[in-house]
This record gives sequence, C-alpha cells and structure tokens, in this order.
Amino acid sequence: MSGSRSALATPRCHLQAGPQVEGDHQLEKLQFALAVALTRQDARRSAELREQIAALGGNLEEPGT
Repeated sequence: MSGSRSALATPRCHLQAGPQVEGDHQLEKLQFALAVALTRQDARRSAELREQIAALGGNLEEPGT
C-alpha cells in the first residue's frame, strides 16, 4: 500500500511550459520594454528592441487580442 501512497504524494502538473510559452513570455517582455523606450523617446533602444522582436517572429496577432 505504501507504493500507491507515494504516487499520490507526488502530484504532477499536466500544464508544462514549453518552448512556445517561453517564447511568448519573452516576446511580451520585449514589447513592454519597447513601450517604455518609446515613452522615454529612446530611439536607439526602440530600434534594438524592434530588431529583437522581429528575430523572435514578431507579434502575429493584433494588439489587444
């Protein structure tokens, strides 16, 4: 019976963060940084962030969706 107890004692999460989720999170972070750079009117940083966003594949959905 101890074997079945150990299986119950270690629940497993079926929602795993895969590469797509991590990529989406990185894209969100870059977009937020871009918004900050644009607010500060930092053209050099904005250009760098736009390049990084494009390298990740950009945002394929419209803003706000």
